Formats: sequence, C-alpha cells, structure tokens
Amino acid sequence: MKSNQNKDNFTVFLSFSVVLHLFLLYFFLFGMPSLFEKLPEEQTITFEMLPVSDKSNIITQTKQKEAL
Repeated sequence: MKSNQNKDNFTVFLSFSVVLHLFLLYFFLFGMPSLFEKLPEEQTITFEMLPVSDKSNIITQTKQKEAL
C-alpha cells in the first residue's frame, strides 16, 4: 500500500515539476524578448557651448513698447 502511494506522489510531483519547468522555459523564451533582440543604438546629441556674459540683453516689455 505504501509503495503505491509513493508512486502516486511521485507522478503528481513529477508532473508538477514538468509543468513548472515548461512554464519557466516559455517565460524566458517569449516573455523576455529584449534578451534576443538587439536594442537600437542611442543617438548622440551635439551641442555647442557658448560663453555666457554677466549682462543680459533681454528686451523688457517697457523697452519693447518704446522701440515700436
């Protein structure tokens, strides 16, 4: 009787293990596509550093009205 129960437990745990391993394999193959696809290269942004003066030459609204 005990050996029959051990065989039943073994088949249950074996089937559970197979299903779990297949699920993990499916997840790693299809759930994580970024592992297999090459990511596009990042585009570089070119900019030029300009000197900053202490005095700004922004026209205020009052001076702008006078200029018109």
